[in-house]
Amino acid sequence: MRHKAVPGRLRLVAIAVLVALAGCSQRIDVMQWPAFLEHRDIHTIAVAPFHSTTPYNPDSGKKISALFTAALSANGTYDRVYSFQNLQPQATGEQVTAESIEDVAARLRALPDVQAVIIATVVDYGVTSHTELHYQPYYYNRPYGYGYGRGYGYGYGYYGSYRFYSYTANDAIVAVTAQMISSASGESIHTMAGLAKSFVRSYGSPPSLSREACLAVATEETIAQLLDEFAVVPKTIKVKPKETFFTSTGELQDSKWTRKNKFAATDERMAVIVNLPVQASHNSFRIVIMPEHDATELADETFTWSRDNPPTGVAFDFNPRELAEAGGGPGDYVARLYVGSTLALTHEFEIKKAE
Repeated sequence: MRHKAVPGRLRLVAIAVLVALAGCSQRIDVMQWPAFLEHRDIHTIAVAPFHSTTPYNPDSGKKISALFTAALSANGTYDRVYSFQNLQPQATGEQVTAESIEDVAARLRALPDVQAVIIATVVDYGVTSHTELHYQPYYYNRPYGYGYGRGYGYGYGYYGSYRFYSYTANDAIVAVTAQMISSASGESIHTMAGLAKSFVRSYGSPPSLSREACLAVATEETIAQLLDEFAVVPKTIKVKPKETFFTSTGELQDSKWTRKNKFAATDERMAVIVNLPVQASHNSFRIVIMPEHDATELADETFTWSRDNPPTGVAFDFNPRELAEAGGGPGDYVARLYVGSTLALTHEFEIKKAE
């Protein structure tokens, strides 16, 4: 099969388009807080043994709950994380099996300092292997001069036969649903909207991952999703800079900010608009205003983002006249948005001479 070459000019255009598209979004590293934690003071929790509805692997619930408890303890969101093993110094899997999981959860809730208990159900857990047979056409080149007339067909591929081959596929799946309940009232604090679920496939002759490795990776990915639901975890979010951080008159018209990038040195007000996604909630940010070619900080504002902020974003007021006086007069200025000490976004604006 022959491939047509792409002209150099088209390649350059394609690269330019890709670069432009890549510039449409910016990545920001934040700590993602579960919504229920923003308005609750929870320091000590317990993880009950997970119930399992997979008859071919009834121990999966205890296995995953033990791994999740360890991950939650290492995460550090909560001061202390209890498990069923805290009920008895010599607690074993057999003891938990003899005692219903509901009873164990009730006993964990009764511990004096436990404020909430996570209960969960493993709805799928296992790994299968199977061999798949595949085939593809086999092509070969006819010798020079073969066919209708000298030179016909040389260098071109012609169908010859089929080539058969097989490989083994290992498929692992883990799926869990969970909720957190209050120890005091027994009511739900947070219930997952869907499943924490992972499917891992490895194939080859032999597969690069064994059956056990596939199941371990699927379990690890599922536990990571559970942490996303019930703990504070690092996240990288994507934002559109022009929609997230810009200057304005500070006026809303039809739920849209009136944008403005040029201000007079006599103006008493300008607004810097910040409109972050809910994943940034509970993170601390800082706006800094400085001359474009000078690192002198002229003004700043520190704030904590909240998912309760209006969907249009929040306006932070600054004084162009004071900025110009402190920054050496009219000229080019820049607003910078930091998350913690890390620069996340910048926006340039101008302060002009008064007419």
